[in-house]
Amino acid sequence: MRCFLSIPLPDGLIRGLAASLETQKLPSRVRIVGRELWHVSLVFLGDVAETDLDMIAVACGRHATCPGTLTVSELATFPNGNPRLLVAGGTAEPKEAWMRFIEDLRVDMLPFAPTLDRKPWIPHITVGRGPK
Repeated sequence: MRCFLSIPLPDGLIRGLAASLETQKLPSRVRIVGRELWHVSLVFLGDVAETDLDMIAVACGRHATCPGTLTVSELATFPNGNPRLLVAGGTAEPKEAWMRFIEDLRVDMLPFAPTLDRKPWIPHITVGRGPK
């Protein structure tokens, strides 16, 4: 089963982001995804065994407190030129604490997801998708 770890968004942020999207000229090929799907991705685990889900939840419990704040400040498409994603990007502060938090999550998930995504973490919320 393909899994990832994420942080749900507070209602106020969802409302603010939705209102901001209503005032933006968006690429015609990008469709906004349902608000109930908006989240900040932390770690993409890839395929994990369903039998490991309880242990993954226990391991996640050791990381129940976020190390700082996330600020959303811009909308951007990715990749440039042929947008497949519309994201709300921003900053995570303090940056060093967030990077440690992400790395600690990854280390705790390795027994369950040895091929987890190790790309640099960039705080963002995927709010829209274009064609592949």
